[in-house]
Amino acid sequence: MQFSSSRGIMTLLVGDISFFVVALWLTLFSRAREIPSWEVFSQNLLPFLIIFAVWILVFFISDLYGRPAIFFRHRLPQTIFNALLINSGIAIVFFYFLPYFGVNPKTILFIDLFWSFFLIFSWRRFLVPLLLRGRRERIYFACQGREVEELKKEIKTNKQYNSAIVDGEIGDLGRSHVTTIVSNPYGDNEGLVKDFYQLLFKGVNFVTVDSFYEEVFERVPLSMIDERWFLENITNRSKIIYDFLKRTIDFILAFVLAIITLPVYPLVWILMKVFDQGSLFSFQRRLGQNGRPINLFKFRTMTVADDGGRWEAGVENQVTKLGQILRKTRIDEIPQLWNVLWGDVSLVGPRPEFPEPVKQYSEAIPFYEVRHIVKPGLSGWAQIYQEGHPHHGVDIVETRNKLSYDLYYLKNRNLWLDISIALKTVKILILSKGK
Repeated sequence: MQFSSSRGIMTLLVGDISFFVVALWLTLFSRAREIPSWEVFSQNLLPFLIIFAVWILVFFISDLYGRPAIFFRHRLPQTIFNALLINSGIAIVFFYFLPYFGVNPKTILFIDLFWSFFLIFSWRRFLVPLLLRGRRERIYFACQGREVEELKKEIKTNKQYNSAIVDGEIGDLGRSHVTTIVSNPYGDNEGLVKDFYQLLFKGVNFVTVDSFYEEVFERVPLSMIDERWFLENITNRSKIIYDFLKRTIDFILAFVLAIITLPVYPLVWILMKVFDQGSLFSFQRRLGQNGRPINLFKFRTMTVADDGGRWEAGVENQVTKLGQILRKTRIDEIPQLWNVLWGDVSLVGPRPEFPEPVKQYSEAIPFYEVRHIVKPGLSGWAQIYQEGHPHHGVDIVETRNKLSYDLYYLKNRNLWLDISIALKTVKILILSKGK
């Protein structure tokens, strides 16, 4: 499904403008709670048309009219969200500092941004694939390996990609109407590169297999990356605006939730006195950002208050009957909100590990220490998507899989991804899923 053709671009362009106009109509209807008259609608439409034109330009700059949809499905909401954040700033400047049209749409502007995001995302995500259903992506894999086979299987079995796998020799690709070639990121075959160069003039797109794998499965293929990948994709430099916003959101939400959940503490204390006769809290020694030791606070769910894991052979710490309920309902996690307020952890980030297994993982799993360059979180990308992540035990295989999700977060972390993780965490809590 190519968007880069003139037909595809015009389809998107007409649809985007139409839904921007519909969003304005819905905004006026939502605010007044009645169908807006043509006079009111036209009075707001003229200045907003200028804004819409600028917004379309921002969409072009954001590459919302150029990428193949098959590589853009997961990033679509994030890209639209980021583009509309920029559009919000442009609209505020236009209406508040250039009041030429005599329109000062304070509430209207923000309601319109909500409707614009909802409609544009729905249009791009669900309607556009139906309109362009006949334009199939034809993909050729110029590489081999386990990850390549996973990709081929996913594309063949998942109809939402509307794609076909093309087989054959490199020299025949020009006659096979190939639209995309997936190759190794650092191939040294000079002859192959020359063949690819000729296909460039026939409108063929090229993508590296690790990027393709990441887009389809939303995790990083560990066997296909090396030190060069980290130098190009991972940084521990501060993202000033993102870090400030994230810390501000962490503090505000943690403070509000901590206050709201205060009545839970005496209730849990009474239940523990009745059933366990033990201490209220447990303290877990974990590793935080840059490997710095931190102490996480939780309601005690095991027989020993120092719930630091039992890594010696034959030593176990049994979960209490009350602890099983607290874990199932996630009530045992509530005291960690104070860790967020103190800045030890964030609401979202790679889950902090115990020091003992970290030593083993660092020796057995390449690049494992990289996950410590950012502040850990109460919930993370791996906790959302990995079904078999280890819990209070050493598991090299599952931890390697977990690292692939953590690296995806490290590479792509931004405000939208954090919001997405937070919302999906709430869904899991409501449905009582996960560990």
